[in-house]
Amino acid sequence: MASRSNTSEGGTSGTTITTGNSGGSSGDAWDVVNTDAGTTACAFDNAHAAHGTLSAHMATGGTSGSPYLSWTSGVSATTLYCRAYFYVTAAPAATTNIMRMMVGSTIIATVRLNTTGKLAFLYSSGTTGGTSSNSFPTNQWFRVEMKAVASTTVGSVDVRCYFGADPDSTTITETLSVSSVNTGSNSAMDRLRAGIISSVTSTDVWEDDIAWSDVDWIGPAASSTAATPVPLVSSAAVVQASTW
Repeated sequence: MASRSNTSEGGTSGTTITTGNSGGSSGDAWDVVNTDAGTTACAFDNAHAAHGTLSAHMATGGTSGSPYLSWTSGVSATTLYCRAYFYVTAAPAATTNIMRMMVGSTIIATVRLNTTGKLAFLYSSGTTGGTSSNSFPTNQWFRVEMKAVASTTVGSVDVRCYFGADPDSTTITETLSVSSVNTGSNSAMDRLRAGIISSVTSTDVWEDDIAWSDVDWIGPAASSTAATPVPLVSSAAVVQASTW
């Protein structure tokens, strides 16, 4: 059994995140911190935090960029789970990938935010597995959890969306899923990315309490204060091609 997690709480607001300063009291240090010419922020930030006082702020400016954080070690299995909290101020101007599990350079599953305000997921080389009926919230934290199975014959992806007022709620707003598909590989997944995993301009994403596990669904990072009504669950009925 293996897991990794990071809360960003060990940083200092405004300080650029690096592989060297991202561990300590934040948890498991990142193996990769990706920044490029379009990155305007890949930093600890106290403007928004799902828990504690800090989160990781990923941002791009007028030049396309893809700032993200990644683990490439510590967890490896053909069935993996991940969780992250996200905060955005508006739907992105361009479709933005925010969470991804991979086998080396082979993509198994990706969660993305659409320009319409919906969350979607893709598997393998870029097939849409499902799009939420509910809109993801803006100017408040929301939680996303994903389970992916790497297989060329019986692969599957399940995405749980927590879009309510309390991001720590155990009530699922919506579940998106696909099964018995080719997710691109039979090998163990060995890396997780979170942030802005698309080359886009003028985009801000805050992320917090990121976790990765080979055990089971990870659940909230803190106790919920919300009531637990009956969950609304939906599944993807149609699989369609999509630009990756």
